[in-house]
Amino acid sequence: MKVAIAQMTSKASPEHNFFVCEKMAKQAAKNGAEMVFWPESTDIIFDEDYPKEEERADYEGSRLKKFVDQMSGLAKETKLYLSFGAHLPSEEEPKKWYMSYLTMNPEGTLIHSYNKIHPCVIKRPDLDVTETDACTSGSPGNDNIKLIDVTSTNKKTGEKETFKLGFAICYDLRYPKFWLELRDRQADAVIVPACWFFPTRAHWETLLTARAIDNQYFVVCPAQIGVHNEERPPSFGFSMVLDPVGEKQVALGKVVEGKGKMDLSAQKEFKDHIDEFPEIGEGTALGYAEIELKRVGEVRKELPIRDYENEAYGDKHEERK
Repeated sequence: MKVAIAQMTSKASPEHNFFVCEKMAKQAAKNGAEMVFWPESTDIIFDEDYPKEEERADYEGSRLKKFVDQMSGLAKETKLYLSFGAHLPSEEEPKKWYMSYLTMNPEGTLIHSYNKIHPCVIKRPDLDVTETDACTSGSPGNDNIKLIDVTSTNKKTGEKETFKLGFAICYDLRYPKFWLELRDRQADAVIVPACWFFPTRAHWETLLTARAIDNQYFVVCPAQIGVHNEERPPSFGFSMVLDPVGEKQVALGKVVEGKGKMDLSAQKEFKDHIDEFPEIGEGTALGYAEIELKRVGEVRKELPIRDYENEAYGDKHEERK
């Protein structure tokens, strides 16, 4: 199944962000992608001037709700599965948001919503973030972390294949037990949209690679890039797709210094699998990759690590086999 990862710089304007998404989705459709994945917070990166309290209080009439509705229409228009980051009002804490990731099917129907379980908390001299001040943690229950099935026709064999996709968001990447749970649920690929802060850039590729290798599935990582506003550090970018042994199938550009300077050399390395949008912004790009069920099966057969787990790990041992 051919998928596209979308790298962009969301602003405090849902209208602008939808304009970017619309252009990318139509380009992905032309190039034969079946699913497009955008980063965390596709709909908006808030700044101090955005009326988020008013939008949360009247969400149904808000610009953020309109963005979601427009993405539904875009999925129907392009006949693609579209997955994107959105802010949904918290049902538990009325002054907070869920950091959500929504998936629309080609009919424009919402088929999956995942709320980020692990809000970001970082206490460093160069970065102080407490996402729990504004965001409610998603439930670890089955309804939130369930997988979705997506059926695609294998272009080589002509046969129908059903992929099981799991979802995580950004800071969830730091919790290996969560990723193991998705593996236990038989995920073939996990999508992890992110808005990764530049100061913690050294962790990004290492953690992604480890999750792919440990769990032997594809890891699909669409990320924000660049400077969103003057109030926060730039986002690192470096979106990528990794196969079940941690090898990059495609990678996009990244920020290399704190003021937002970028290095797009990764896009040159994978130039045959990338569309760039310089008219929108530096680093804005689509990367394409094939997610292959056959590859997942091969790796798990070559390295049958689940068959040889020590029983000391408890009741999950037999289930993982």
